[in-house]
Amino acid sequence: MGLSVLDLTIGYGLGNRYFRVLWWVGGLTLVGAFVLIGIGSHAWAEFPSIFFASLDQLLPIISLDKAHDVLIFGDLKAKPPCEAQAFGVRVYFYLHKILGWVLASFLVAGLGGLTQRN
Repeated sequence: MGLSVLDLTIGYGLGNRYFRVLWWVGGLTLVGAFVLIGIGSHAWAEFPSIFFASLDQLLPIISLDKAHDVLIFGDLKAKPPCEAQAFGVRVYFYLHKILGWVLASFLVAGLGGLTQRN
């Protein structure tokens, strides 16, 4: 099962297959944006900022803007207070973050040569 996941995400060995991760990142970022618009409380007019908020949640190590966290998880101490998204949206973005870590670890393992087929 693990090898099948590697094959779908980064492939085996060295080469251009590592760019498959970019397709996964783009797809998951779009899904996150659609979750924020469809289930969350945001409109299509906010799409660029929603897209980058979804990307920011997917990237495991870097943070693009702390306002993206507030957009999804809320901040009641802010003035004016910002409500968190619905419970289902927050759960999706917790999973979204985990998938970002998984994709990043596969990419690092692949670039390190740990996924080469013998």
